[in-house]
Amino acid sequence: MAKKKDKKEKKDKKPQRRVSFGFAPKKPKSYAGNVKLSGDGLKEGEVGKTSVFTVDTTTAGDGDLDVKVRGPKDAIDCNVIEIGDRIYEVTYVPKEEGPHVVAVKFANQHVPGSAFRPNVIKGINPNDVVAYGKGLE
Repeated sequence: MAKKKDKKEKKDKKPQRRVSFGFAPKKPKSYAGNVKLSGDGLKEGEVGKTSVFTVDTTTAGDGDLDVKVRGPKDAIDCNVIEIGDRIYEVTYVPKEEGPHVVAVKFANQHVPGSAFRPNVIKGINPNDVVAYGKGLE
């Protein structure tokens, strides 16, 4: 005569399901962390003089470059020009002295160090310079 199986035994003998994807997660197509920036325009500037910096996206993958510059009161127009294969030169002309903000994004992500805070000083007007003394007579 066959024995009746206990309900508990049936539960214990259920086959286990395993989930396997069979592939590794894909890396993002773009990585803002690989963008390299250089130039004085990220650190300092002078009112009325062009500030310049370079953005290198060669190892960052696919993505759009977005650069915004803001002075103490208003936004400042900036020009982004491709000067090499995925290497860009950014220029802007500060209109007022004080702290500025330069935000650089690649593929909608801030690059390392962004936003930068260059300090802009008032330029020296050559007409305001006066020289005098014995050596100049």
